[in-house]
Amino acid sequence: MYTDYSDEVVESLRIIDYELVELKIINEYFTELIQGKKLESSKVFYEKSTQEHIKYINLLGEHTSRIKIKLEINKESGLLKEFNEILKKNNPNFIDTYNDGCNNECLIDFKESCDSYIDYINKLRKWLINFAKTH
Repeated sequence: MYTDYSDEVVESLRIIDYELVELKIINEYFTELIQGKKLESSKVFYEKSTQEHIKYINLLGEHTSRIKIKLEINKESGLLKEFNEILKKNNPNFIDTYNDGCNNECLIDFKESCDSYIDYINKLRKWLINFAKTH
């Protein structure tokens, strides 16, 4: 039995695009703090983006889980292994430990974690696009 992937892949890509926008805002906030800028308007955007980031993480998790199930149903073990390798590099919760009293070194760590997560999301996006081209 072959199960179609298109809905899950398209939805995952849509979520990833939204997630990348939120991550850019979060990343800019950390950059501003590192540079010594403490704009209240930036903090408002950061807080909203953090809420959206959490929402998108959950949605993306649901859709990637469905893709994994479909890969199992279709007995595509090579692709499933490849997909799992990408997914295990995921660290979306880097933001959970941030607080306003962070020193500059701590802020740099958060920015680097955000950069790493953006790289991860872009790799996942690329994998999904390549996967969609062949399925």
